[in-house]
Amino acid sequence: MVKEVAADGTETDALSHPVNALLNRQANDWTPAFCAVRDLVFDALTDDRGGMLWVNRLSDGRVAELIRYRSGMVTVDYDQATGEPFYRIDNTPTPREDMVHLRATVTT
Repeated sequence: MVKEVAADGTETDALSHPVNALLNRQANDWTPAFCAVRDLVFDALTDDRGGMLWVNRLSDGRVAELIRYRSGMVTVDYDQATGEPFYRIDNTPTPREDMVHLRATVTT
């Protein structure tokens, strides 16, 4: 569910947000939203890189779909000084605003 956060910190459901349908009905033409979120969480729990979805946008910037690539297709590197993530899909640089990244659990 997409939430709106008011200035006082109050959260309300953003039912009209365009990404809401992708997270609650269909992430893309072949993946129900439940499966996309389930696989994202599974990846975050079982892969040191975490779980990642690519945000496919239309030419006007609207979000069209969420895509989960197979393990190893998406890589993430971090700036050693700042921790800023840098993403690549099939070795092609991908802007971080086009990625949903559920980071892996902390291990000791």
